[in-house]
Amino acid sequence: FRADFPEMKKPCLVTCTDGVGTKVKLAAQFSRYDGVGQDLVAMCVNDLICTGGRPLLFLDYYAVAKLDLKTAKQFLNGVKKACVLSDSALVGGETAEMPGVYHNSDFDCAGFAVGVVDEDKRIGSHLVQAGDVLLGISSSGFHSNGYSLLRKVFAAEIEKGDSRWVQILLEPTALYVQVMKQLMQNIEIHAAAHI
Repeated sequence: FRADFPEMKKPCLVTCTDGVGTKVKLAAQFSRYDGVGQDLVAMCVNDLICTGGRPLLFLDYYAVAKLDLKTAKQFLNGVKKACVLSDSALVGGETAEMPGVYHNSDFDCAGFAVGVVDEDKRIGSHLVQAGDVLLGISSSGFHSNGYSLLRKVFAAEIEKGDSRWVQILLEPTALYVQVMKQLMQNIEIHAAAHI
């Protein structure tokens, strides 16, 4: 979305939306919600920075069968901390109680990020050329994709409550905003992918 920012020649708003997927099942099973808050922010802002843009603001959606304030606070604290680390303002969100859809400790969440990029400085596949160097930045673990498969693969460990595997599987998704900002200040980035 093209907007008007005086310090940019061609300011363009960038938006992203995402969720955490079935990782929420593990978070609910082991009552660990703050990391899922960071996962939610990371899945959005990590996509957004792949345009070369910078995050501006974030909104969340949190849906449960019955609102438990202690659990909601844990989740929102994770969202809030991740927004601070991502230079995003947490400007609002929505909490929904839906007992006919969710049961017991079931919940789901979605996030919405808005950022800005100077269109003339936008990065992407249009800049990639022969001779470019590929840089890889390590993940913090499984992030928030593929948890239906991971829950199947690690079913026995999860069932036993094996704390080592629970810790590994619930490790929050890394936030790459600051790393990307530093890279873009020091080297010419042509494209990025959040995988």
